[in-house]
Amino acid sequence: QTKVKPSPSQPEQKRSPALSAQAKVKPNSSQPERGRPSALSAQAKVDKSSPSQPERKRSSALSAQAKVKPNSSQPEQKCSSALSAQMKADKPSPSQPERKRLSPLPAQAKVKPSPSQPEHKQRKIIHIDMDAFYAAVEQRDKPELAGKPVVVGGLPGHRGVVSTCSYEARQYGIHSAMPSTRASALCPHAVFVRPDFALYRQVSRQIFSLLREYTDCVETLSLDEAYMDVTELASGRPSATELVMELKSRIRASTGLSASAGVSYNKFLAKIASDVNKPDGLFVIRPSAGERYVAQLPIRKFYGIGAATEKRMRELGVRTGADLKRYSLQRLIRVFGKTGLYYYNAARGIDHRPVQADLPRKSFGAESTFEHDLRDQQIMLERLNEIALKVALMLQAHKLSGRTLSIKIKYADFTQVTRSHTLPQALTGLKHLRSLLPELLSKTEAARKPVRLLGVSVSNLRSSAGSQKLCGNFRQPGFLDD
Repeated sequence: QTKVKPSPSQPEQKRSPALSAQAKVKPNSSQPERGRPSALSAQAKVDKSSPSQPERKRSSALSAQAKVKPNSSQPEQKCSSALSAQMKADKPSPSQPERKRLSPLPAQAKVKPSPSQPEHKQRKIIHIDMDAFYAAVEQRDKPELAGKPVVVGGLPGHRGVVSTCSYEARQYGIHSAMPSTRASALCPHAVFVRPDFALYRQVSRQIFSLLREYTDCVETLSLDEAYMDVTELASGRPSATELVMELKSRIRASTGLSASAGVSYNKFLAKIASDVNKPDGLFVIRPSAGERYVAQLPIRKFYGIGAATEKRMRELGVRTGADLKRYSLQRLIRVFGKTGLYYYNAARGIDHRPVQADLPRKSFGAESTFEHDLRDQQIMLERLNEIALKVALMLQAHKLSGRTLSIKIKYADFTQVTRSHTLPQALTGLKHLRSLLPELLSKTEAARKPVRLLGVSVSNLRSSAGSQKLCGNFRQPGFLDD
């Protein structure tokens, strides 16, 4: 009894060897005095109700607590060795209830991380982009066009523009939104074809129905472009890369057309990846390589950076993602406004935007940023007319019109205004749309302040079925040649 309950005059001497013996997993047989307190310590763990051992019970509890959460007076090495010994034990003995109760804690910490380290599931995003879609459909249905430079859009000799063109035509420098007359000068033997949006919509529906066989989370951007979120793959489905390879094969088999695809962990990088190996390409940017890939990327390859913004960035010494990353968020916002946050994140391979399953569109719009600020109102009006044509093409493709016309103006100092006009009835045509632009422009400070960006949008959408189409019939002259 005297050995079990130490006298008050020697508390530290008895307690110290007991703690030392407990810290060792297998006491040495040549040290019987230390072995006896160790056995008593084990007994104290089993018989917790014994009132004659308050000090040993407290020491045992403190020792068990020390294994879970060491205090500052205990070196980290002891805590590590105790946990290591605990993890090595295959089956805790019945005489070790404290170990059995504490052993799940390390595993539990892995399942539920602390709020400072939230659980994160890596996304798998695919961007599908059909190759020269309109021109490819025309070449498919008209074998005589195969291998020839095909331009889909307005006829040369008028004010028409290029909607898209085949890869054969792109070799001559022809691109979308280029005046048809300029395209004809670059390639005199190019074949010009007027668009057939009814046919393109039909093929587009066929393609997107294939995408939705893999996931419901499909966000269409146009008739020939869409995002897919395949993070939650159904049981038995392949990886994202294997899925894309299968999908590309099925698109070609069912439509006779090729698609390029990009795979990554966010929308920004997936879209960049889809453009790497066009046409009929596939490129993957993995999470471990995302930031490094962006670092070497020319700034003009960033989605959303056009010629005017690229020039401004070059003036700041920014030519690659690595250059952009050196700028602080505050400075980017000061120079580029709210878009500075997008540039800051993009330089780090960050894009938190979700893939949003298709919802009814509330508006259609387009805008242009100019390499040099505009100061002449007549030139501004000409640019607005060009942008209005792009919006009209989108509305025509979706068989829609609208009651509200808006223009957007961003001045050289990055201040921004919008002006809108709502009609009692839907817009009746492109000429009607353009006729409203001068009045909206006159309600701004464009005559007194230089302008760096112009935009046009149509909202309050209505179906154009049963009424005159916004752009008229593409097969009739007058629309693209307006």
